[in-house]
Amino acid sequence: MKKNLKKIFAIVLALTMVFAMSASAFASTDAENETITVTVEFIDENGTVYECTEVSFDTSTFNEHLYSIPANPGTAVITGNTPTVMDATYKALQDLGKSSDMITGWDTEDSRGGMYITKMLGLQTETAADSSSTVWRGYAWEYEIDYAKPDSYATNVALKNGDVISWWYRYCEEPMN
Repeated sequence: MKKNLKKIFAIVLALTMVFAMSASAFASTDAENETITVTVEFIDENGTVYECTEVSFDTSTFNEHLYSIPANPGTAVITGNTPTVMDATYKALQDLGKSSDMITGWDTEDSRGGMYITKMLGLQTETAADSSSTVWRGYAWEYEIDYAKPDSYATNVALKNGDVISWWYRYCEEPMN
């Protein structure tokens, strides 16, 4: 009887493990095949929404960013099938027929933080500080995600379904390194 109980216990344990592994495999498949839909809005220096659109990404088919990743070793960017804030921005501008109006640059300082925008929708970065200043002042494009300012470049922030990305063209002051 003890041998039969051991066999039954071993079979139940094996079936439980198989079921658990199958369930996690199906769960990860669903997550990998998720459609991510976000809202992207562009706001001018007066606080007026200039353009607003929704964009979607199917993560099962998304395998290449809409922007070029630089060859600089050490640049921090998200790779693979994870769409970023910058991907959503590019796609929104394409959908609005404005993609040719966007100029981007890569942070190539020692930190190699990621991509920034120098011109979009006809509005470009304008520097107001002189060369002797320790603070950069001027108008520039900054973004918020879900109405909060992130501490990373748009190439480094992965999208979540339902995110709201707001690009603001506004006066900024940033310490210079």
